[in-house]
Parts: sequence; C-alpha cells; structure tokens
Amino acid sequence: MLPDIPETKGEILNRITTAIKRKIDADHPILAGIKSITQHEGVIHQHDQIGFGTVSEGYREIGAPVKIDLDEVPDLIREKLDQKLTGIANEIGKQQMQMFFRTLDEATEKAGTRLDNKGKPMTADTILQLIEMTEVDFDRSGKPTSSFVLHPDMMETAKKIDQQIKNDPDLKARAEAIRRRHYESWLARENNRKLVD
Repeated sequence: MLPDIPETKGEILNRITTAIKRKIDADHPILAGIKSITQHEGVIHQHDQIGFGTVSEGYREIGAPVKIDLDEVPDLIREKLDQKLTGIANEIGKQQMQMFFRTLDEATEKAGTRLDNKGKPMTADTILQLIEMTEVDFDRSGKPTSSFVLHPDMMETAKKIDQQIKNDPDLKARAEAIRRRHYESWLARENNRKLVD
C-alpha cells in the first residue's frame, strides 16, 4: 500500500480515471457525447424532461472488479498497466452502454416514441416513421444536427434503404416533407426559447 501521500495518490487516481474514460470514449462514441457531472452526495438526482416536468431518479450502480496480486505490483507498468486498465474500461463501457440502451428504451416507451417492428425486416416506411417520430435539431444553415443510433448489424440494410429513399420519387418527397416539418418545428422552438441573462 502506498504511504499516505494524498497529493500523489490523488494524481495517480486522476491519471488512471482519465485513461479509463479515454478508452471508454474511444470505444463508445455515444457515451463520449453524453454530458456528465460529478455528484458527491445523495442517492437521487433530478432533471427536467420535456413533457413530463421534473423527474427524480435513483442512481444505478456499475463497476468492475479490480484484483491486483502482490506479485503483479513490481511489473504493473506500461503495457501490463495498459492491459489492466483496458480490461476495466471494457467492463465499465459495456455496463454503461447497457444502461444507455435500457434508459433509452424506458424513455421512448414513456414518451410514446418507441417503434417496434415486431421482428419484421426494416423498410423505408419504418425508417421514415422513425424519423417522423423523432425531434430533430438543426444548425444555423438548416442542416440537421441530430443523429440516429443503429446496431452495427443494421448498417448495410440502413444504407440500402437510404439509397432507396433517395432514388424513389415518392419516398424522397415524403422524406423531404418530414424534414420540412421538423425544420419548421425547430424554428418554432428556437423562436419560443427564453433568453437567459
């Protein structure tokens, strides 16, 4: 055990935590894009959810067991330390992604924006329904800034459907009408926002 040198121990912990977070963010870009805060006290947190007011929720625990045998200690540097931290990051990242999808599933169910294809293949109609149900944000030039999360196994099918929508005049017109409605809705939200001092 390290002698009680708080600053040194704090610096080591900070470096290890940063390395683990960097690995998780590299492997899971979705997690990297989520804003996080540190709360040192309490067992619940509150946040505002559009359409549902203030929501209070308890925290969900995640963690990874860390075992360091005495005979590892002298050589636990460089590659060996990287391997140990990678194992921790992989486990925590996996749990965070499971929590992300569980939370997303709960939120879409609650908001009524879940689209269940009931095991049927994904179609252009399914994708357009999905886009229509989603709130989309835009940049100042009118380009959508929202993104969709798809399982890697769905990417090929999604690319084919995207081409189908671009090449079929009826689907393309429908997609453009949806985009126009989203843009008008976004403009209305932007115009109704209260200015902050």
